Amino acid sequence: MVIAIISILASLLMPALKAARDKARQIACMNNMKQIGLALHLYMQDNDDYTPSG
Repeated sequence: MVIAIISILASLLMPALKAARDKARQIACMNNMKQIGLALHLYMQDNDDYTPSG
């Protein structure tokens, strides 16, 4: 009986945990894009508005 209740509760929590994990990945991706944009901006400031090649 207790095992059934625990499994029901676990099955209810799984979608919430997946949503939280997806949101964390989205935030990490946005942070990486911000860092890349900032690095590109700083590079262009130091190099007469030329973008890095390659």
